[in-house]
Amino acid sequence: MKKFIFSFALFIALALVATAQTGNTSPSPSAAANLRDQVSDTRQNIINIRQQAAGQTRNIVTSSAQQIKEKRDALKLQIQNSAAQLQQTIAAKREELKAKIETQKQQLQEKLKQIKDQVKQNIVVRVNDRLTALNNLMVDHFLAVLSRLDTILNNIGSRADKAESAGLDVSAVRTAISDAQKAISASRDAVKAQAAKTYPITITTTNAITTENNLKIYVGKARQALHADLVAARATVVAAREAVHKAATALAQIQGIDDIKTNDENPSVSPSSSATPSASPSATPSATPSASPSGSNEPG
Repeated sequence: MKKFIFSFALFIALALVATAQTGNTSPSPSAAANLRDQVSDTRQNIINIRQQAAGQTRNIVTSSAQQIKEKRDALKLQIQNSAAQLQQTIAAKREELKAKIETQKQQLQEKLKQIKDQVKQNIVVRVNDRLTALNNLMVDHFLAVLSRLDTILNNIGSRADKAESAGLDVSAVRTAISDAQKAISASRDAVKAQAAKTYPITITTTNAITTENNLKIYVGKARQALHADLVAARATVVAAREAVHKAATALAQIQGIDDIKTNDENPSVSPSSSATPSASPSATPSATPSASPSGSNEPG
C-alpha cells in the first residue's frame, strides 16, 4: 500500500511539473509521450503491487490452514494414544483384580455353606458376580463418553484456531477449553480409580440362622457401596460434559464465527444428549444398580 501511495504521489508531481513547464500551451509530442509512459508505468506498478499483495495473502492463508491442520491432527493422535493407554491400564488392573475377586468369591461361598437353602446361596453368589460386571460396564461407558468429549473439544479448539487466524477474539474460548480439559482429566482419574475397586458381599456372622436372616443386609451394603461410587464417578463425567458445553457456547458467541469455513471438520461442536451417561445401566440416585439375576433383587 505504501508503494502505491508513493507511486501515485510521484505521478501527480510529474504531472504538475509538466503543466508548469508548458503553461497554457499544448504539450510537445515528446512530453506527451513521456507522460503516457509514466502513466503506463504507474498503472503497471499498481498491478504488480496488487498481485504481490494477493500472493502474500494466499501464502499466509495457506500457511495458517496447514498449521491448523497439523495441530488438529497432532491433537487427534494425542487423544487416541491417551485413550488407548488408559484402556490398557484398566485392562491390566482388571487382570490383577481377578485373583483378588476370585478369593473373595471363595470366601463368600465358604460362609454361605452355613445356609441349608441352596437357592439362596446361588442367588447371593450371582449377585456378587453381577456387582463386579456392572462396575466394569459403567467404567467402560464413562470412558466412551469422555473419549467423545475429547473429540468434541478438539473440534472446538480447531475452529477457535481458524477464528483466531481470521482476526477474531477467541480469548474466552481458550479459557473455556482449558477448563474443559482439566474437567476431562479429573474425570478420567476418577473413572480409573473406580475401575480398581471391588464390591464383595461380606458375611460377618458365623451363626447359620443369623447369617440367613442378615443376607439382605450383607447384599444391600455391597450394592449401596457400588451405587454411591458410581454416582460419584458419574458426577465427574457430567461436570466434564458441562465444561465442554460451555466451551462450545463460548465459541458460538464469537461474532463472525459462522463465516469461518470448517472444511473437513464436523460442523457440530456442541455435546449431544448422548454424551451424558445413559440411564441403563443406571447410576443415578433414583435407580439403584440392579444386581439380581431374577425379579427379586435380594435373597428372601
